[in-house]
Amino acid sequence: MNYFEIFNDYYDNIEERFELVSERMSQIKEECDCNTKEINEDGLHKPVATYFSEISQFLVYINNLYERIDYLDDMDFYELKKINYDLYMDIESDNYEMSFANPEYLY
Repeated sequence: MNYFEIFNDYYDNIEERFELVSERMSQIKEECDCNTKEINEDGLHKPVATYFSEISQFLVYINNLYERIDYLDDMDFYELKKINYDLYMDIESDNYEMSFANPEYLY
């Protein structure tokens, strides 16, 4: 077996795992969406469920961007600006206090 064949097998394995992870991220978002109860139906406390819901939503968004990466060159400035805003909106000055990026948020 040469290096090219080894690399192709390795790449196929990574591609398959990426698809599985992408699917699971979407499932986590659905499972962790919680309502106003302190503990949701899966037994997760609201802050934990909210964390996983927000992080999985962000990862699904990143995955969607990854799938559209070839089209980013065709987007105009305002579309790219919107994507940039969506990526960093939770750490903007007003939002940072209620962001999981803020280590003091849950305390």
